Amino acid sequence: MFARNLNFKNNRRFSHNKIIHSVKSDVLFLCHAEKNTKYIVDNIFAGHCLTQRLLSIGIIPGEVIGVGDISAWGPVTVFIKGIKIALGRGVAGKIALRRIKSTGDDK
Repeated sequence: MFARNLNFKNNRRFSHNKIIHSVKSDVLFLCHAEKNTKYIVDNIFAGHCLTQRLLSIGIIPGEVIGVGDISAWGPVTVFIKGIKIALGRGVAGKIALRRIKSTGDDK
């Protein structure tokens, strides 16, 4: 009774298998980081406005970031350039991190 034949001008099927992810295997996201650990910011996978906001508060690729308090829910607390910043889970899920390679000089 209510069935209609929808006629779209661009009736194409989108294939999701052609999407190439540019995330390396040694990269993890901030929402999955370990507590009291230091990482290097690898990349920010966000839109223009959020990327500019993160860059303005000091979260830039190549910068060392320390993960403070991280729990199962709630914000993620990070230390960057001596400043404590709380980020929401959605924002933290868009920041890719790399582990800092230990040189064995830690005493």
